[in-house]
Amino acid sequence: FTPFENGFEMGELKLNENQNSDALAENYNFVYLKQKMNKPELSYKSGEEWDVNEIDEKRNFGNLVHKVLSKIDSKETLKPILKQMQMKGEINVKQHVQISEYIVDLFSDTHFESYFKKTHSVLNEKSIINKNGQKLIPDKIIITDNETIVVDFKTGQATNSHEKQLNAYIQILKEMNFNNVKGELFYTEKKETVLIG
Repeated sequence: FTPFENGFEMGELKLNENQNSDALAENYNFVYLKQKMNKPELSYKSGEEWDVNEIDEKRNFGNLVHKVLSKIDSKETLKPILKQMQMKGEINVKQHVQISEYIVDLFSDTHFESYFKKTHSVLNEKSIINKNGQKLIPDKIIITDNETIVVDFKTGQATNSHEKQLNAYIQILKEMNFNNVKGELFYTEKKETVLIG
């Protein structure tokens, strides 16, 4: 090996005895670059630096919030529901406080608060079996004199599967002859409502 500035070279280039340098130039198009080619940048960040624990904590918190929202039927029932969950060991003291603050803040949104009006008849997390034997569990079914609103709370980012799931709830409620069925997805992070149907 012979070292040179940016690497090593081995052996030497020999032309075919039957071929001169002019013939070689005719067969090959040589291009000389005056600057280095751009190389794709690779990340050498260790997997240990990824905050997997934080992702899991956020997902777990979202699941707990979702569970509480599907149980409460008013702002007043939030405190006893959280206390019951803590006594059962489903949440700890820190989670109790965090979830309470998070949901109390949601009640500052007038549309969210409207899901819990006492003038409505509300069914929380009722299992419905469709004709294919599949079990569907909407978070809330709100029944008024004029319409039926099926509500699904989402604590994460919006995906197409959310609308598909809600449409399945709407369809089965129509088959059960509920009146004027509509659906709503409520995204808790941004306090946004998506109307379906």
